[in-house]
Amino acid sequence: MLKLKQSFTILVAFFCLFAFAAKDAYAATPSASGSLPRDLSTGVFTVTITAAGISDPQRTKGAADPAGDAERLAARVKLYLNDNSTPLPYVQDPAGTIEFFVRFVSFEEVPENLTFKHIYTVEVVATNTTALATAAGTGTVKSVNIKFAYTLGGEEVLPQTANFPIVQDSYVINQVPEFEDAAIFGGHRSLTVNWKVPGDVDALSGTTATKKTPNKMLVFLIDSEVITTAELSASKYSGTTTADTSSPCQLSLTGDDAQNCVTCAEGVYLNEAKQNGITYRVADVKDGKATFVNVENKRGYFALLQYEPDGIKRTQCLVGIPTANKSMTELNGAGDATVVDFRCFIATAAYGSQSHEDLKYFRKFRDEILLRSAAGKDLVDFYYRVSPPAAEFIAAHPTLRSIVQSALYFPLQLLKLADPWY
Repeated sequence: MLKLKQSFTILVAFFCLFAFAAKDAYAATPSASGSLPRDLSTGVFTVTITAAGISDPQRTKGAADPAGDAERLAARVKLYLNDNSTPLPYVQDPAGTIEFFVRFVSFEEVPENLTFKHIYTVEVVATNTTALATAAGTGTVKSVNIKFAYTLGGEEVLPQTANFPIVQDSYVINQVPEFEDAAIFGGHRSLTVNWKVPGDVDALSGTTATKKTPNKMLVFLIDSEVITTAELSASKYSGTTTADTSSPCQLSLTGDDAQNCVTCAEGVYLNEAKQNGITYRVADVKDGKATFVNVENKRGYFALLQYEPDGIKRTQCLVGIPTANKSMTELNGAGDATVVDFRCFIATAAYGSQSHEDLKYFRKFRDEILLRSAAGKDLVDFYYRVSPPAAEFIAAHPTLRSIVQSALYFPLQLLKLADPWY
């Protein structure tokens, strides 16, 4: 019994320290990344902007922002190009008096150390074929600068940032990415695409073979009920960035060989281009996954991967189907969830498996006791919001997992004794 009390004391102390360490994390910090296309005449480049360290009150204020993806982006983000004092607009000017506008690609909210990280991926689109080349300058290395300000619920979370350079890459990746064994995970109205994190891979700089570490993964998701055949924007690698030319790839989901749903000529890379029925995500390679939300349940989506900087080889297409099953918070009135990895809950992290026999007692207590009262529902919802960072930390430290298991032993015995009575 003394050991159990000691274990519980250690566990409480750990969470207190965890919360104390996180209390100063509420000052949001910015970052931005992306690259210019090798073929500047495409007139489109993708930028991923991140506001990390968003507090729960700030996040709550953001719930009052417009509901539509594009409208919400416009309310939250002011994006500036090359030190212009006027932010880029979010609609193309019919009169043609602007050179660039911003287009929504994706949004992701990630719990992180008791705060939240907001990640927006956007396209900056030129309105003519020479505007991007002009903006990128005449130097040997082509680049533009972007900066942004971030607002939630009318409150400025991040003032206008310093410049982040967006540079044109001088090489291409010449290797096929690899899906993880569990390549696609389907959640309620969500799909997570998983890949193996590489080290150095084959690349070409000019015509010289070399090794490079890719920093981004371009993940395409194709809705099979919206689009079955299409011409995809792509360019052919020439060895020099000024000579890459358009060479469209072909999408076909109508044949028997759906795995090879995209065919391209040799040495061709897909461009970052959103079109009806096709969306994409530019994710950090080291993350090993990208999540798409607000997709339709029980519908087939095809995913394929291509490294960034531009990869002239890509994976086959694999299909994933979002499930109609909802999480417990959704069943009790919450909105659609992003993908939840069940290993991200503290008890499951301690046991190392979501299928462990003991976990059924904790789940039953949640479902049959806590979720039958308003206070219990609030407690469960709070737990789901704050537990993922702690669970991730616990799962990565075997000693801590043992401590948490020990702390859970006595409550588990009580639940087993009470099990027949509720």
